[in-house]
Amino acid sequence: MNRIFREDQLIMRDTVRDFCQSNFSYGDLLKNPPHKPKETQESHWSKIQELELERFFAGDGEGQICELALISFEHGYQLLPEHFSNVLLAKLSVERLLNLAGDSDYQGRGVFIEADFIKTALDQTTTVFESDLVAAAPNLKWLIALAAKEVFLITLDNIETKPIETVDITLPFYKLKAACWGCRVIDQKTASQLRALFYLIKAAEIAGCLAKGVELSVEYAKTREQFGSAIGSFQAVSQKLADIYLISESLRALVDFAAWSADNDPPQLELAAYSALIYAQENARSVIEKGIQLHGGIGFTWEHPLHLYLRRIISLSAQHRLTEEQRAAWSSSVGSFISLKSP
Repeated sequence: MNRIFREDQLIMRDTVRDFCQSNFSYGDLLKNPPHKPKETQESHWSKIQELELERFFAGDGEGQICELALISFEHGYQLLPEHFSNVLLAKLSVERLLNLAGDSDYQGRGVFIEADFIKTALDQTTTVFESDLVAAAPNLKWLIALAAKEVFLITLDNIETKPIETVDITLPFYKLKAACWGCRVIDQKTASQLRALFYLIKAAEIAGCLAKGVELSVEYAKTREQFGSAIGSFQAVSQKLADIYLISESLRALVDFAAWSADNDPPQLELAAYSALIYAQENARSVIEKGIQLHGGIGFTWEHPLHLYLRRIISLSAQHRLTEEQRAAWSSSVGSFISLKSP
């Protein structure tokens, strides 16, 4: 669905992909899991800063949601070992959507987090903030916390972090404790937009994982031979490849439409973003699992990268699950949309 993106946006995507391929490899991720030394994280971010994308998505930058969705896709495709797209969205959200570009409290980095992992009550009296799972980054100063019904903007100081291990060994997470300088509730309209944008970039990251998983599986089926023929020529294998390709491309189409909606038709963003995330959560894992099966014995080894993509998808799907109330609202919106489009 590249037709919805401009040529300059696709060039930017290719630049990010080439940069990641040159600077981050599967072997490095396995040797130096990012949750271990702090020096590893700082080294990653020093490389990432060469792209100057943080300035691109700042208050006076030119970056749009379409470009951020493309970066998030590459985040999953390349298994980028830092929460880069999260940081970029947080920066764009604070400086443009919340109009806080000149506020000194928000000059550092921020990230989105799910309120499910926060251990302290959030209100204007909060003085100490604790969370069991934070996608931290160097120079972290503030958070956008997504609760079931509200979204909070939290400023922090004296931050203490402790690395934790999760199923995704390629991406660092931390326990965090800090002094809370401020905790404000974001207005409902902006909060709904922020939540939709965050779900969009997570769905885009999963879409990138699927695209790479399908690519690896197809390539293997073309080159692996049995009985004198490539296994991809066998009907049972080709049918399974067709199934996972269909899921991957369907998710990519949903993500692309949601990204286009954010920049061109905002009223459709929430429905499109939720649809992408729900579809990803319900179907993505099976794509990588079938890809592992198609690889046979090599697919189950530590050295083959497919298990890393499976870990990333399991982690993303588990962390960002919609509540029953959110799913019910989404289902109602889909029903209304279909009714409007029916003859």
